Amino acid sequence: MDFGVYKSFIAEDEEEGVINILKSLESRSDVKSVKIKSGNAKTVIYIIMSDDRFNTQALLNEQLTNAGFNVNQSFVKSISTSQEASEILLPSGARRRFGFKPSKGFQQTTFRASITELFPAIAFLNNINPDASVERFL
Repeated sequence: MDFGVYKSFIAEDEEEGVINILKSLESRSDVKSVKIKSGNAKTVIYIIMSDDRFNTQALLNEQLTNAGFNVNQSFVKSISTSQEASEILLPSGARRRFGFKPSKGFQQTTFRASITELFPAIAFLNNINPDASVERFL
């Protein structure tokens, strides 16, 4: 697990069970990484990259519930607009959020967007009127 510069915000004693669950989750073949996106004294946000993020979230929620945590789900814009984040409170009141991101598909999406935007960019750079015919563009 990559704690990065946020290691100081981990409450190791009360968070040990959560960390063990995350380490177990990270050992799965469909989970590519577990990292801390951001953290402060009150909230730490974990990002879990997975090939199957919805099932990974269901599994994590089940394991956290079995460990005695009350798991809530809500949309958090800073984490994802396409999937709810899971959230728990530690006994001290510190909040832990878990966001889930797909581990594949980004490169293909970026490639497709580049192609889609290529012709308008060429037209703009060559002062071609957007209403011009295809022949004029060629």
